[in-house]
Amino acid sequence: MKRQVKFLFPTPSIPRKLPLSEKSVKTKNFFALKSPLSCDFHYLCAPKFEPMSDKVLVYHNARCSKSRCALDFLNEKGIEFDVVEYLKDVPTKAELTEIIQKLGIRPEELIRKGEEEYKIVYKGKKLSDSEWIDAMLAHPKLIERPIVLKNAKAVVARPTERILEVL
Repeated sequence: MKRQVKFLFPTPSIPRKLPLSEKSVKTKNFFALKSPLSCDFHYLCAPKFEPMSDKVLVYHNARCSKSRCALDFLNEKGIEFDVVEYLKDVPTKAELTEIIQKLGIRPEELIRKGEEEYKIVYKGKKLSDSEWIDAMLAHPKLIERPIVLKNAKAVVARPTERILEVL
């Protein structure tokens, strides 16, 4: 099974998306891919999902104090984790659906109802689960944070101590 991985930054010698192959090497947090046009390795961002990985994954917003507290909590416990800045690297519909399933909630429960986009566009509307997911993809600020995942478990880390539920 080949995966498409987005580059952390555009590289002129390689297309923006490239399937991983036997020429790629997984390092600690990145993939190193040998360029077809040179001997250089190009470093790609870590994949958003590695199903059943023992690694902790945090969907993070750097401007959110609760999200920063979650990272501090994991660092204090000495737990290795990967970070997805979901405002910059918006999850796909399949990824967001999987996160919601792991959380064991309805999509509407993951909505930040205090956000301006919610108040203007969605407040008072009755949408289907799929429509709520589409709304979060269109306006990622609506996604509650931080979300911490490990294996088949996930929590919204509010309060921060909820992270212990997935460890």
